Amino acid sequence: MTKDMSRSSTLESSLFKEGVPILEERYRLFVSPDSMEAYLVKSGSGPALVPEDIPQLFLELKARGVVYGLLDEPEEGRGGRLVVARGKPPLPGKDARIELLVDLSRGPLKEEKPDRVVYRELNTLVCVELGQPVARRLPPGLGEPGMDVFGTPVPPLPGRDISFNYGSGLEADELLLRAKTAGVLIFENESLSVSPVYVLDSDVDWSVGNIHFCGERLVINGDIKRGFSLKVKGDLEINGSVEDNVQIEVSGDLFIRGLIQGESVLIRCEGDATIGALEYAQIEVSGNLTVLDYLLQPYCLVGKNFRLLDGLGVVLGGKCLVGGSAEVYILGNEAHVRADFRVGYDPLILGRLAELKERQKTMERQERDLRGGLEKGLRLLKKGGLSPAQKGILKKIRHLLENLRDDLRQLILEEKLAREELKRLRKNTLRIEKRIFPGVHIGIADADFSIVTRLAGGTFFLSEKGLEFRATKGE
Repeated sequence: MTKDMSRSSTLESSLFKEGVPILEERYRLFVSPDSMEAYLVKSGSGPALVPEDIPQLFLELKARGVVYGLLDEPEEGRGGRLVVARGKPPLPGKDARIELLVDLSRGPLKEEKPDRVVYRELNTLVCVELGQPVARRLPPGLGEPGMDVFGTPVPPLPGRDISFNYGSGLEADELLLRAKTAGVLIFENESLSVSPVYVLDSDVDWSVGNIHFCGERLVINGDIKRGFSLKVKGDLEINGSVEDNVQIEVSGDLFIRGLIQGESVLIRCEGDATIGALEYAQIEVSGNLTVLDYLLQPYCLVGKNFRLLDGLGVVLGGKCLVGGSAEVYILGNEAHVRADFRVGYDPLILGRLAELKERQKTMERQERDLRGGLEKGLRLLKKGGLSPAQKGILKKIRHLLENLRDDLRQLILEEKLAREELKRLRKNTLRIEKRIFPGVHIGIADADFSIVTRLAGGTFFLSEKGLEFRATKGE
């Protein structure tokens, strides 16, 4: 250790303990234990500090190592002290924190434009998609260093760190917490988790609000009350009934145990559906539809096959359009209420065929007109009765006719392909297990037939002869 360093250490030690004389020993200079404050204490009977002493005071402070935070005017401190310098305390870093990226708040939705409150939207089920960020970690701050009165930097205390607290269905990196499956986001016991299967043990009513779900499966052990809607990405199971003015959209399979009732009910299912009973409602199913009891005045649009053999097993009135085949226990009733039931139904193919037929008729009529004009022009040309301008028109007619015939050939090819698809639709059948009543209008693909007499069980199918009925043996 050098002599200068030894003297400096001794001086600082004196400043912390007994102080050092300053300003002709009228004051003693002290430094607080944390080196963040330098102050004077009066010693002896000399005169008090006056403004004229300040320049000399600064010189002596610096000579004793007090170089930072010098006050332009000393300030009175506790116990008669005169504070002459203050250090800059370090600012501690902010603690790390977790910020939610998903709104978990409950309550009616408030919309700004228009200014209104939607009381059916309560945010009861908060769902996240696969890979969706759920929360982020904001790291602790480093803080800001300070400076003591000796000009020595004072390091700050960094903020306290924190880690994600999460359960199943989530995964985290250093900064983000993400969903590793689609499902309901649950915050319980200060921990987040995602459940792909969720069970709601209540009705869907004013206490629950509309449902927006994504995940594997949603189970509702209650009824869907009037006026509410469900949008489900995944499978849906309802162990209750569905009241009027309800809308349900399901991307997966659907099961409804109870009665679906109401002219304003609309159900759309992209998978297979199984329902109990339906009255006056509309249901559209991309896959297969199985009914466990009965249909009363329904509107059913089914992409694949239809089955109603259990419970009452009856279709009373309404319209059923089925893409595949169908099995029904009883179709119609003693009152001969009209019911429309069609299998092998594909609106795209049937509509395309109808469109192609109309276009073919139009093009054939145009072809006849152009051919007639061309033949007349050629006769006049042969007699030399056409002007140069008329010859140009004749050439244009020939060109138009050639193009039209090309288009017509292409149209006929398209119609042929569509009819191949129609053959596939015509292979579908309608099987009646018990009975079919007059008043029922049935169809297979593009063939139609009205029932005028009661028939026992059997199968409707298409043959080269047309629509036929083959009774079940023993009936």
